[in-house]
Amino acid sequence: MTRNPCPGDTVQEEEGNMDPPEYTPPENNTPYPPTPKVDVPTEAQPQPTLPTELDAENTGSVEQSAVEQPKGLSINRNDPPQPGSIYIINESTSSKVITNEGGRIILAEYNGEPKKSQRWVCQRSGGWLGFTNDAGPETTYLGHDARGVLICTATWHLPWEHFNVLKREGDGFEFMVRHWFGSLPLGFRDDGANLGKREIPDTWWGFTKVV
Repeated sequence: MTRNPCPGDTVQEEEGNMDPPEYTPPENNTPYPPTPKVDVPTEAQPQPTLPTELDAENTGSVEQSAVEQPKGLSINRNDPPQPGSIYIINESTSSKVITNEGGRIILAEYNGEPKKSQRWVCQRSGGWLGFTNDAGPETTYLGHDARGVLICTATWHLPWEHFNVLKREGDGFEFMVRHWFGSLPLGFRDDGANLGKREIPDTWWGFTKVV
């Protein structure tokens, strides 16, 4: 028995048999629509700055101050003298140090940076210590004159330039000057203006190593 077709069957058959429209490519001279330009936001990059003349001056000042800044040497008073090393020699607890002033020995204030006239190189000869200074035109030894007053004029290391250094129980040392076959302590002479041999010790001395 054959069923008569219904209108719905025709529609389904037509839709099922429907082909897509035929594609016609555009001709070569047909322009494509332009692609819209999209601005992508980017992070702002820092611009390099050129050094100015003021910056150069400031930088130079900082570098110069760093170079010129002296490193202060504090007095510790307790470095035993060793041959070949350099020392400053101060009087007991004061900041005054033994200074070569043209061959004359004085006590001068120490400002944290030893002057050439305040730097004493330790030497040793014949079992005795010696101390040389280069403040003058030639190297001279610390010593004493015929009165026993401390001077710095000799260019040799003979008995008048012989010293010994003895450690005290507390800070510092006894600075001993050779006297004949023995030694006497270094201190203030009776005039109060000079340093030299003393029969009885009236002060003590500190040695601080520089180099």
